[in-house]
Amino acid sequence: MINKRIAMILGLIALAALPLAAQDIQAPPSIGAPKSTTKTATADRIGTDVDNFLDYTGHTGVKFDNWFGYAGYESLASVGYARKLGSIYLGAWYKGNVARTQAVSGLSWSGPGSTSIIGNGININLNDLINPVYDAFGELQSTTKSTGQDNADGIVTDNQLQALIGFGNMAVKVGFREFLYSQPDYTNIYGANQNQTMTTPGSGTVAYANALESFSDLHGNLQPNVGWGAAFALGKFTLKPKAEVAIAIVQDARETVVKDGTSVYGNGAVTSKKSGYANNFVRPSITVGADIALQGKNGGTWTPGIAYNIFFDVYSNDYDAYGSSGTVKGTVNYTASDTISGNESTHVVTVSPISTVVTDTAKIRVVEKSAVYNVITPGISYSDNFGDRVKFGFKAQVPVHFGSRTESSYSETTAKTDTKYTSGTSTHQTQVTRQNQQETVTSQFRISPKIDVGTSYQVIPGKLALNAGVSGTFGYRSTEARQTPNGYYVQTTYTTDENGNVTTNNKTVNVDSTVNDQVTKVYAWDAFTPTFGAGLTINFTETFALDAAFISSTTVNLGTVQLLLSLKK
Repeated sequence: MINKRIAMILGLIALAALPLAAQDIQAPPSIGAPKSTTKTATADRIGTDVDNFLDYTGHTGVKFDNWFGYAGYESLASVGYARKLGSIYLGAWYKGNVARTQAVSGLSWSGPGSTSIIGNGININLNDLINPVYDAFGELQSTTKSTGQDNADGIVTDNQLQALIGFGNMAVKVGFREFLYSQPDYTNIYGANQNQTMTTPGSGTVAYANALESFSDLHGNLQPNVGWGAAFALGKFTLKPKAEVAIAIVQDARETVVKDGTSVYGNGAVTSKKSGYANNFVRPSITVGADIALQGKNGGTWTPGIAYNIFFDVYSNDYDAYGSSGTVKGTVNYTASDTISGNESTHVVTVSPISTVVTDTAKIRVVEKSAVYNVITPGISYSDNFGDRVKFGFKAQVPVHFGSRTESSYSETTAKTDTKYTSGTSTHQTQVTRQNQQETVTSQFRISPKIDVGTSYQVIPGKLALNAGVSGTFGYRSTEARQTPNGYYVQTTYTTDENGNVTTNNKTVNVDSTVNDQVTKVYAWDAFTPTFGAGLTINFTETFALDAAFISSTTVNLGTVQLLLSLKK
């Protein structure tokens, strides 16, 4: 019997060692949860009380008289605590930095950042300083180096909190996760001449050279969540259903205003230039699933299961460019676009002895967006013990991702001119030009099998354990993007008088019948990048343990070192 089990395990390990391909499409990851370094080192296959004390069903296996607690560090501090109040189980976990400042040079934003906080790549890599471009499922497609200088400290907060209430064979979990980066000041964004000067004090001359008038900057996400899970013993197997709901509120906005020009005793032209964008959106996510735990004939436990996740991207952004404001169901950018000349929206005040002329020009580009995605993940896992020394775990999953997004864009220029003469008369004129651009519908599909294998060996039973694991994925993906022809657009222009009455209203429609819809199809296999882990666990006493892991995504070497201390009483 032992030989059969060993043969089966060796076969599973051989299967896991096949050349696989990483880069599977990432749906929003589950809300943060405590994770031991033993589990990290064994490819998530072998856990400890740290992994179980906040689990819907695993918390019932954590044994303590009064309380359980742990503290660890894995890029951020992590602490957990649990105790029982009669038949009620209470557990709480925190991981984060509270808040810190960080100096950043050359920071430039073009969209959500780059280090998986809630999926879709919504995160910020403060070291690489890149402008990332992602596909709909959060895969990083390309990066470009940023330009400009930022000499001020930014404020970074990265915190998550989860609490579990267990009663009987079920539990409810609530929590909150946030990651925000705010830049309070910005300098040298337009080059070396970032300053405001007053020449010859008392002469009445004021000169502006790209002088920073105002700046706001906020990026990151807020994500509350709630979930339920249970375990029902049904004869020879145990059914473990689970349901979770989360809402990610993604912040990605910036606005900068600078001044240029010269004023002599109040006369002259001074230009305020506003640039910025608002890419904020909300992502509701619903996950339901169930596992079935079955006892194998030769020992060990087989657990087949399936999960389904659906999530939406909902956009609504306010904007206030010079001469134009509103709300769009998408993203808005009021800097230069491919159809509008110039670099920013401008507010120009020109003062002369006979008049004051205020000219506002708003140049915006809007991309209306909607998206829905689905992930179905069937899988099976196996775990077994060989006496008191060896623990083994294996898991295979086949996530299937499919979904679509629609993007419809247009650009709009609003020009307003108000003239007030010293004689007391005034004039007013408004001109609006809008050009509809292409609509793109993108459908995506990806299948990305994933295999994890891990083991733990008790060198000194109950005192010292060595841990190791390996995981990998291979996958196939296809993307089809259908775009309306570039030869199609609608352009409207209207003009108003000083009383707001429309004096002209022109509409131009141009359809190039010789251009068909453009369809782009991409089919690809993902390359393989394995992840190896190794570590050790030292139990100094029955209530005090040290857990360490060494992780690498390319070769077996010292990649990330994690330490964890746990206590029971």
